[in-house]
Amino acid sequence: MPKMELKSYYIFDQEDISKHLQVIPSTNTRSQYRMIESSSDVSDFINVDGDLTLKAKNGDINLSAYGKYMMKTINRDQSVEILFTVYHETQTETFPSYCKLRTDWQGRPQKDVGTHYIRSITYGGQLMISYVLKANKAENMEEIKAAVSGNLAISGSLDANVTGKLEKLSEAVKDKSSVVITTYATTGVFSPPSNLKIV
Repeated sequence: MPKMELKSYYIFDQEDISKHLQVIPSTNTRSQYRMIESSSDVSDFINVDGDLTLKAKNGDINLSAYGKYMMKTINRDQSVEILFTVYHETQTETFPSYCKLRTDWQGRPQKDVGTHYIRSITYGGQLMISYVLKANKAENMEEIKAAVSGNLAISGSLDANVTGKLEKLSEAVKDKSSVVITTYATTGVFSPPSNLKIV
């Protein structure tokens, strides 16, 4: 079994942190959607830097659900995509600034100590749902786009009203398109939903 090595040096006394650790419950959930026409739309929607987007797409870095989504390819000439994101927080762990520092930290090399430290960690997860209407024929695209624009705003909050409109939309163009729903989730979501009603 390989030996685990510390990648960083803790400047705070671990016992003192454990004694003063504060756990703050959270029930914050944010859910939104946006029609996607290009990868820059995705970056704007998720609020991720363009450089990170490129690295995630190439698989150079792992951005969890977002990275998995960016690695897929969609033929946008013959499909309309609506991207949904759900971000949920469960709790935050934090420690107060008056926690004791270790007595030996200033004598450590700079590369061990670093320049920043983390005081709080927020737990939760992210779910992304790619809802794609694929045109059966290229000539159906204009009609599908018109149906999407007529039923949904370009972006907004995900609620029962939006899911109802999506059902009407898919029904209106069912003879001209097929629906493909793909889910991407952070670790911890064991059964991602297969339809928007579950969300």
